[in-house]
Amino acid sequence: MTDNKSASGWGAEMQPDAHIGTYNGFLTGTKIGSAILIVILVGMAIFLL
Repeated sequence: MTDNKSASGWGAEMQPDAHIGTYNGFLTGTKIGSAILIVILVGMAIFLL
């Protein structure tokens, strides 16, 4: 297996801007999804118990 990493640590075939953008989108989606889930669970606790 060849080591084709550049000095910055990114492989030659990787696009750092696209990778970082996708990762930031994943983090944002996870935060929003967690917040929605917490609101649903709190609403269930209030109205169903």
